[in-house]
Amino acid sequence: MKRILPLLLVVLATLLSGCIMAPVVSSIQESGLTESGRQIALNDAIKEFNSALFWQNYAKARTFALEENMGDLHRALVAKKEQGRVVDSKVEGINYTDDSYKAEVDVAVRVQNFSTMIVASQVDKQVWKFSIYDGWKLESISSIEG
Repeated sequence: MKRILPLLLVVLATLLSGCIMAPVVSSIQESGLTESGRQIALNDAIKEFNSALFWQNYAKARTFALEENMGDLHRALVAKKEQGRVVDSKVEGINYTDDSYKAEVDVAVRVQNFSTMIVASQVDKQVWKFSIYDGWKLESISSIEG
């Protein structure tokens, strides 16, 4: 019994310390204080933004714009809406810069033209910027015909 008691105390302490630290580590990552946390948060933002485009929810898509670039993004989204409906999108590459506080994202997009019903491919270059206060925000978006 004397040998088992210290072992049980070590196991119990290990379990309790893991349980106590897990929420702290998780909240640090989610806040974007770490480079890996920022990268995970960017993946989520990209998915949400491109999902909003797919569902033609341009009001939600505009919430991802940097405040100072709101007008530019609004014009880009209006142009995208006039092109047709986004029927598919896939992230082809992410290039992080500035310790993952900025990223250039290439997204392959398939757009169905409303008048011809033809689906065309293009690549959207999305530039994202991270701030501790706002998270990831879209700095610019431009399309390259594919």
